[in-house]
Amino acid sequence: MRRLVFILLAIVFTDGFTQLPTTSRIQTQLRYNDPPNEPESTTKPASAGGSRAERLVTELTSQSEYLQFLKECAEDDNLACVKFHADWCKSCQAFGVKFSRLSTRSPPHVRYASLEFGSNPNLCRSLGVTHLPSVQFYDGGRGKVDSFSCSPKNFAKVKDAVERLLEEKEGERAAGGEN
Repeated sequence: MRRLVFILLAIVFTDGFTQLPTTSRIQTQLRYNDPPNEPESTTKPASAGGSRAERLVTELTSQSEYLQFLKECAEDDNLACVKFHADWCKSCQAFGVKFSRLSTRSPPHVRYASLEFGSNPNLCRSLGVTHLPSVQFYDGGRGKVDSFSCSPKNFAKVKDAVERLLEEKEGERAAGGEN
């Protein structure tokens, strides 16, 4: 009887609303399954204009977005750099940090995009992506000009490819201007 009285008093004094403690598993699920409290669009496409700090990596989620991105790069005569990654891949996550940093430090006529393998496996396979993370480079009229997989440890390979492809592009412009 005392126990029942204690329970009733507890309910009366707490208005019947007591928060049950959550287990760490539930807290983890809440932390990773709740949508972030951020604006709907968290990334902006890298534009030819705008400051370097404003240029970010464009997140591509479908084949149509992928094709539209390449079309825009070709129309603007930009070099396109597309990263293929998986959300569960730790190497891809470390690579992504360096990739984002590179996008803010590159010249304005280089655009960066990212495509998640798990949500687009058929597209990634059709593009020849067999290892993650991988990077593909596209240049307007020439199409795909380079493609390779790269670990975060060897990220300098991506920087070197961007510099080399920009030099080739400038060389073609100079040769075209002489004629």
